[in-house]
Amino acid sequence: MATLEIRVPKLDQNLFHIAYTSRAKSGLNRSGVARLADHAARANGPRGVSGVLIEDSGRFLQWLEGPLHQVCGTMARITNDPRHTDITVLAADWASSRRFSRWPMQLAQAPKMLSRLTARGRASDVDSRWAERVFAGLADDHHRQVGHDAERRAAVEAFTARLIRSEVGPLEGFPELATPCLYARAAIVDDVCAALRQGWREDRITQTDIVIALTGLLRFWRLGARVADPLFPKRRVAVVSPPGSWELIGAVIKVDLLRSAGVEATLVIEPDDASTLDALDRTGAREIIIAGPRVGLAGDLERALRLAEKVREHWPEAPLHMGGRVAGPLHDWSHRLGRAAAAPAAYPRAAMEWLALSALGELAQSKTAARFH
Repeated sequence: MATLEIRVPKLDQNLFHIAYTSRAKSGLNRSGVARLADHAARANGPRGVSGVLIEDSGRFLQWLEGPLHQVCGTMARITNDPRHTDITVLAADWASSRRFSRWPMQLAQAPKMLSRLTARGRASDVDSRWAERVFAGLADDHHRQVGHDAERRAAVEAFTARLIRSEVGPLEGFPELATPCLYARAAIVDDVCAALRQGWREDRITQTDIVIALTGLLRFWRLGARVADPLFPKRRVAVVSPPGSWELIGAVIKVDLLRSAGVEATLVIEPDDASTLDALDRTGAREIIIAGPRVGLAGDLERALRLAEKVREHWPEAPLHMGGRVAGPLHDWSHRLGRAAAAPAAYPRAAMEWLALSALGELAQSKTAARFH
């Protein structure tokens, strides 16, 4: 007889997420989808489940997150719902924080790519990596909406203006930048980058203003305690700033966030692509993150995409992740790598017994020892 003791975090950290795609049965129109999302929101709230639903021409793409037994119970009900067919799970894994905390179930606008896929075969034609980018972008939208009232927006804009004028004294305006919580500090950086991006679009600030502001913001970030590589890393990752990029702060923050999550992270900054590839060889990293732009100065996105193509040619088998605003909030990165580690092929709909997994979740939450003969 062997004993397996199930150890999990406390309930408020015991989060699980599932991303899936499915096809609606005929006869479900847009108003029916809206009613479905509204019903799901009312049912999910008391259960502590949150997420987002995308629908286009009869194809669903959905993200569920919350306590494991509640998420899996919801997935079991979806599996047995006659309005869904051809259900394919794209990802299922633990998470230490929510992406959509204020959305019990939000009906979001369908990306253009989903429309193209409706003419193809099964729901499983949706690529899990593409779906992750879609959900990451929606998480960024959610982050912008949560808690950003008029007073806070005004404070962010005033702080950004002082950064541009180099008038900000140490920690003035946002003491959160000095807190030991990297996630709170990263959220401030996201807010400032969004303000810079909006000001540039409206021609209120120049490219030089943005460079000055980002330099000051990076100085604030470095005032905090540096994060060392873990002694026993879970994985090894290289974070690369594309040569010639105007934005360095995103790469620096990713390294600190990953190290705090138990990942050995190396920052690679080189003057050209050839030197970058050589430096990546020396790191010995098994995963690579290209730090894309969060503001988007001229040419930064193109630099990141060009480097990504060369890295893919050089290491065709290495996991490659694209950063930047389209990849979601900065503070989501350490969790994103954990989600990416879950092999989508391991979660086919036919092989997943959601009710059994839900029961396992109930055992885990009560920290019950399960005995196997």
